[in-house]
Amino acid sequence: MNFFATIYSMSMPGGGTLQVSPSVAFLFVGAALVSMVAGLYWNNRRRAWLQHSALTQGTVVDVFKKHARDDQSGLNPYYFPKVMFNVNGKRFEKQAEAGTDRAFRVGQTVPVRYNPTNPTEAAFGSTEVPVQSPNVFFIVSCVCLLLGAAVLV
Repeated sequence: MNFFATIYSMSMPGGGTLQVSPSVAFLFVGAALVSMVAGLYWNNRRRAWLQHSALTQGTVVDVFKKHARDDQSGLNPYYFPKVMFNVNGKRFEKQAEAGTDRAFRVGQTVPVRYNPTNPTEAAFGSTEVPVQSPNVFFIVSCVCLLLGAAVLV
């Protein structure tokens, strides 16, 4: 009996035993494979976006400051800058969707990476990308593989 089954069986009335079917391990391995494929997909999307995007300089035109609910003292605000940038003589504005602890000031120049065919699709910073991060999928994949291996032991 493996470690997890031992812990679970101690919580059962009368200290019963738990028999885990090996098919449960296949479910975890299947979930790991699905997560790995999703992670690879988003990783390729990020790489393609970086290769086909362009870099310019933008100017912070406004900063929205917000505090987390658990920040009772108000000492750790999050900043959501609005940045204006020009592409081919046309003006675009982008509001940050995710907050950062880095303070911004109006008039500050920041790098902006944008999609040349659709400049409204933009991200602040030279290496930032406005698509899903694959890291979550890779972490879920590793956890599922570990759980599948633990079931088989």
